[in-house]
Amino acid sequence: MKRILIVLILIINSNCKQKEKQMRSTNTVKEKKEYMYGIDLMLDLPFELYMDDILVRDSFDGNRTIIVADINEFLLEEGKHQITLKLFPKLESKEDVLKDLVDYRVNLVRWERQRESGLGRAKNFQVLQKFSIKKELPIELKQSWTFQINNLPYKIEGWKNSINLENENRDNLYNEVVTVYKKMSDYLVQGKIEEYIEAKKDFYDEINASEYYTNQEIEEDKSVIKSDLIYWKNSKPLPFENFEMIFYAKGKLVSLRRIDLEYKNFSPVILEKELKEYEDNEYQSFEFLLHRPSENEKLQIIR
Repeated sequence: MKRILIVLILIINSNCKQKEKQMRSTNTVKEKKEYMYGIDLMLDLPFELYMDDILVRDSFDGNRTIIVADINEFLLEEGKHQITLKLFPKLESKEDVLKDLVDYRVNLVRWERQRESGLGRAKNFQVLQKFSIKKELPIELKQSWTFQINNLPYKIEGWKNSINLENENRDNLYNEVVTVYKKMSDYLVQGKIEEYIEAKKDFYDEINASEYYTNQEIEEDKSVIKSDLIYWKNSKPLPFENFEMIFYAKGKLVSLRRIDLEYKNFSPVILEKELKEYEDNEYQSFEFLLHRPSENEKLQIIR
């Protein structure tokens, strides 16, 4: 009996230790982090912010700008990336840019998507890198900084293997780009929502991946997008004018941007919604970044 009792105790102890070990092992497994990256920016000057040679944000009113610009959709993969900041003098100022550059902030930041309701959109907000502006150049200031991204739990194709459009015939390319923009404008005005969404399918798919959307969030987002687009049906497009063709991402992306002061850097697809009497009309710009995935393919919207 004593021998049997000892054996039973040893078996029970062994099972308990095994379960404890399994519990410790389970607790040490790290859940997949849904990291979001952004540029935390505070400036009192007109500026353009570029991410890997793509215009991400801008402002020309000269008022203080405080933003966190999400950059996940432009991070196609882990590795080295670059931001570029262009500063301009205020319209009414004849002084150097540097004299208005007193208090500023340019930081690379990271946070995790907040999945618990009622707690905001971010958790574990961190400043990964602070960038300093060298106050050396007058009139217009342009500086770039390189940084490393190591924790990116997704990969998206984007324009990594797209054709360099700068090598193509400029007139033919210009006409093709204009055709895409006008077609998208027609879809909006005529209320062809499904056609508009289908033309931007690659864009929506990659946004969903880089923002870690669940299937439920994707369906909810589709409903919101459709409602927003329906709102602009039968609206009035502003004249398609005062724009130029601009290349981004070292020639792999192309877009049309307004060059007049009132709508500088806006897309030429601008719709006007007439509201009730005594209310100001609403205006909305619809921007597109196009690429050619491979030779002999048509231009496609990727952002």
